[in-house]
Amino acid sequence: MKQIGVIGAGAWGTALANAAAKAGRDVILHGRDPALIDAIEDVGIDPCDVAPDHWHHVHNRLAGGMQVRFYSPARHRDWLRRRKLQS
Repeated sequence: MKQIGVIGAGAWGTALANAAAKAGRDVILHGRDPALIDAIEDVGIDPCDVAPDHWHHVHNRLAGGMQVRFYSPARHRDWLRRRKLQS
């Protein structure tokens, strides 16, 4: 299995990481603030599966020097349901 590193945990980076993971690659996602990615992993969610809206939120908040909202398991469940309905 080949490993791929994706720099940038925004919408494009996570989309690319998700596509690579679905293709069987071992993916390492590098974000601006590793603590944000660690917090998501700590609740058992793969950062590649996080709602793209959340990564937009993270980017905008960090760019504005504001605090980022936590990505909760409940929010993730809602995203998965919405994605399923849209497919």
